[in-house]
Amino acid sequence: MQAVSEGSFPGQSTITFLPMIDMQPTNMSCIYSTLLFASNLAAKHRVNPILTFDQPLWWKAQLILDSEPADSHLRSLMTGSGLRELLEVIYAPDAVVHMLSGKAVARAVRGHLLVDSVLNALLASSAFGVDLQSIVREEIDPARTATEKTREVSALHSEKMEGGDNSYSIRDNINDSSLSSCLQLFDQVLKKEVPAEVVASSQELDWIEAKLAETKSKFLNSRTSRLWLQYMEMLDILRKFIKCERTGNWNLHLHSMKEMLPYLAASGHSLYVKSV
Repeated sequence: MQAVSEGSFPGQSTITFLPMIDMQPTNMSCIYSTLLFASNLAAKHRVNPILTFDQPLWWKAQLILDSEPADSHLRSLMTGSGLRELLEVIYAPDAVVHMLSGKAVARAVRGHLLVDSVLNALLASSAFGVDLQSIVREEIDPARTATEKTREVSALHSEKMEGGDNSYSIRDNINDSSLSSCLQLFDQVLKKEVPAEVVASSQELDWIEAKLAETKSKFLNSRTSRLWLQYMEMLDILRKFIKCERTGNWNLHLHSMKEMLPYLAASGHSLYVKSV
């Protein structure tokens, strides 16, 4: 063994028996107790529990989950994340319950897309050093273009820096020329001066994508950030699916359904997985 082993001695091996529930495995109370024990233990260690059943026990466990209330921690991964409270800012609490339980589909899609817009705005503000609070307080003038607004912000920043006021700061790693060219390209798109093919192959779009990817990688160290980033990925799949259904794009339909498969399997929708 000394000739083939590498590294330090790991220590004497031990066998530990997990807590036993003295009940029939097919009993609903036994399955429910197991789910509660695993859920509470996972919440204590701040991890997501993963339970594996054979098919008959899995079916009974799924029936238990379906009978749980909408705000139960056994039902939803987003419970306690603030999503419900965020949706209640726009919709009535009773409507949010139906939205999160799979009903009121049209209203749920709109609500989730609104939340996704807010998350993307926060992500962009962190990536490009934009002060969202100043934008919200600003009186929006539709006649001004995005480039003109950027010039005004830059002028305001220069005046404050000359006066010794550092209350408004732009991150040192932001390339102002690249950001200005992106805003100019955005104005041209709104005026229909450039086709979509030119925008898709532009260097400005690649720069934006790289900055957002860099910012997302920094947020992966936080569990909460990873949860919301995964939520944004699911909404991106939803957006692709809606687009392919409305435009009749078969290739995009196949791509979006392929991306849905892991989430459908993880959420227990086995019939959807089989049909896809």
